[in-house]
Amino acid sequence: MTTLDIDQSVLELCADVTVALAAAYRVDDNGTWVEAETALADLEAKAAAGAWIPQGQTDARITTWHSVCRSFGSNPRRIRPSVNALFRRLTRTRRFPCVDGPVDAYNSVPAQHVLPVSAFNLETLHGEILLRVAGEKDLFILLGKPEAAERPGPREKVYADSTSVLTWHCNHRDAESLTEPPTSRAAQVCWHLLNPAHVMSTPGQSEG
Repeated sequence: MTTLDIDQSVLELCADVTVALAAAYRVDDNGTWVEAETALADLEAKAAAGAWIPQGQTDARITTWHSVCRSFGSNPRRIRPSVNALFRRLTRTRRFPCVDGPVDAYNSVPAQHVLPVSAFNLETLHGEILLRVAGEKDLFILLGKPEAAERPGPREKVYADSTSVLTWHCNHRDAESLTEPPTSRAAQVCWHLLNPAHVMSTPGQSEG
C-alpha cells in the first residue's frame, strides 16, 4: 500500500498543510465516465452563457495558490499552479482538455473545487510519496517527454517517491509516471491549505 507523508521542513513552513490521497483500482480508460463529462460540460456551458466566470488572477483562491507557490520557492507567473492553468485554458479555448474518462475526472476536481491536483500510477511508484524540499539530485520527467529532465530549484517543494520528482509548482505538470495500463491503480492527490494566511506574500510583491 502506497503511503503519503509530509516532511518536517514543509510542516515548519506551513503547519496547516493538508494533503488528500484517493486511490482508484482497475481504471477503465476506454469507457465513458458520464459524471465527469457532465460536470465539465456543465461548467463549459455556464461559462459560454456568462453564468459562471472561471477564477482569474485576482480571485482569492487563485491568489492564495500563487502565494503558496512563492513561499515554496516557485514563481507562479512563470509556472502556474495547475488549477490556474486549467482556468486560463478554459477562458482561451472555451473548452476543458478532453482525453479520456480518467482525465475528465481528474480535471473535474480543480474545476469544481479550485484545488491543484496530480495523478500517479501507483504501480510505477517506488516507496512512499513525500511532500518535501527538493534535493540537488532530484529530477522531474515530464509526461509525454521521457527524454527530457528538469531539476527543481533548491528551495522548491516537491512531491516525490524514492527515485524521482512526481510534480511540483503546486502540481503544475504531471510526470511520466501518470501513464497507466488498463488494469493499473491510479491515485489522485489534492493539496490544499486549511489556513494559508500565514504563508501569503505581501500584496504587490515582485515576482521577477
